[in-house]
Amino acid sequence: MSEGLNTVTVDRARSSILQALGIAPSSDVALPAVCAEAVRAALWAIWSVDRRPVYTTRLLNAAKRMLLPWQPATGEMSLEEMLKNTLQELELIDDLAPMPGGYWSPTPLRVVHLERIQRWLLLGGYPSRLLSQAAKDATERAGVARLLRCTPAGAGLDASEIPEREWRRIPGEDLAAWAKTVLEQSPLTPAGNLQADIYAPGMARAGAFQFDRWRSSPQGLPDGRYLARTVSRYGIHTYYIVELQHERIIAAGQPFLGDGDIRRLQCALDRLAGNPTSVQVKRQSDCWTFELQSALPRAEHQLLLTIGRETTPKSGKYYPRWWVVPANYAQQADQALRDLGIVVKYLD
Repeated sequence: MSEGLNTVTVDRARSSILQALGIAPSSDVALPAVCAEAVRAALWAIWSVDRRPVYTTRLLNAAKRMLLPWQPATGEMSLEEMLKNTLQELELIDDLAPMPGGYWSPTPLRVVHLERIQRWLLLGGYPSRLLSQAAKDATERAGVARLLRCTPAGAGLDASEIPEREWRRIPGEDLAAWAKTVLEQSPLTPAGNLQADIYAPGMARAGAFQFDRWRSSPQGLPDGRYLARTVSRYGIHTYYIVELQHERIIAAGQPFLGDGDIRRLQCALDRLAGNPTSVQVKRQSDCWTFELQSALPRAEHQLLLTIGRETTPKSGKYYPRWWVVPANYAQQADQALRDLGIVVKYLD
């Protein structure tokens, strides 16, 4: 006598997969967190057998097979796109390491103490399904990262700890002092006929978006050193530190940024000019939503990926963009923005 096949509902399939990934099936976990755990699990499963880096296509296909019950409706972002984004985000927070030729390896297990919110960020490609039950029970997820509510020892983990500043790779100097160092110590050579946009926050209207702080020519600008850029026909930006004299670019050179980046330099120049940008925040009981009109520096983007998740306009426009951060993590985001000189405005 033959038996019929049992039908498995989507909810039951998802519950089984979450359990296999080391995520409590009853937890209200967002899809980005599920994608992140699938990528970790897929990479570890292949790497632990071959003991060599895994090619991108093989990794993403293995992760996708785990997530078929989450296949989005027509018109929404595909699983392939979600997983590609997840891979980039896991690289940014240092869970995975990119290797030459499009290959990936897991990074070692370690933790970062986020003192302001009293959480320990768990880093590394080690999948959650292999963690101790104590570690699983202590794990929270807001975005692609894993946060522990207790010390690593309390979760039964033996992991090295790295300082938050080191993990985020923030320049050691004060923001304004670092910007002055970049302007003054970047080596310049004669500029020839260089034509470039000039970043001039001191000449922009109060509170203008960073996009509107670029000037197409140096006319009307005082002598001195400035951040500048050129844009190729393909939309590629090249940045310079330039010296202006009598409204002409007389010298230029690549900015010496150290651990910083161009967006951090823009924020620092905004502060030096006394013309900061602002971020609007809507506070609710369970989450805070930060509305941004300009991109964040790498270190702050890395942090917000860890404690929240980004949403984008359905209109197709790039800005504004919103970061949704659980209320119990929001002070960490608030302080990071203030440290950049950004004015945080609350709507409630």
